[in-house]
Amino acid sequence: RGKFFRVSFLAMLSIACVVATLVLTSLHSPSAPSRVQGDSGSFFFFSLHTVFAIAVMLLIPLYTTRSMSAEKDDDTFGELMTSGLRPAQIILGKWLASGMLLLIFLSAFSPFLVIGFTLFGLDILISLLLIVTTLMFSMTMNLLGLFAACIGENRTVQTMLLALVALVSLGVAIWWTVITYLFLSE
Repeated sequence: RGKFFRVSFLAMLSIACVVATLVLTSLHSPSAPSRVQGDSGSFFFFSLHTVFAIAVMLLIPLYTTRSMSAEKDDDTFGELMTSGLRPAQIILGKWLASGMLLLIFLSAFSPFLVIGFTLFGLDILISLLLIVTTLMFSMTMNLLGLFAACIGENRTVQTMLLALVALVSLGVAIWWTVITYLFLSE
């Protein structure tokens, strides 16, 4: 419904296209060492996984937090609480909605990630484990974002908590990509 999702989705796909093009051209240039060409699948997968991890660990938790905060801003939170739904059901609904966004990002990034499987030097089981772990981290960050939106009393506190969620999400995304790189480069 909102512009944030459409703009961020298209921006991340554009970034993924640019990264994929740059990595593929650098890997298959005549000046690239043969060792780099032998591990081209791992390097390509890691590069695109970095873009994917930043997208799902930063953008989706921000969107989820903002979605819950919008309930308070639009004065629909009271109606939501009197709808007969338990608070756990409301949070579960928002959390599962963020999971659907996560699946949309995964389906959009899948063609890029699959290209890494067609190149040399990539262990499929490890890469699938990394993707599943990234998805689990993202869903955890979504829960933290929902928590931050629920405890914020006013717009200022919600904004500060949203910034905190963004910083934590970005930190986790960067930490995870570094760990992924170190793990895949061994």
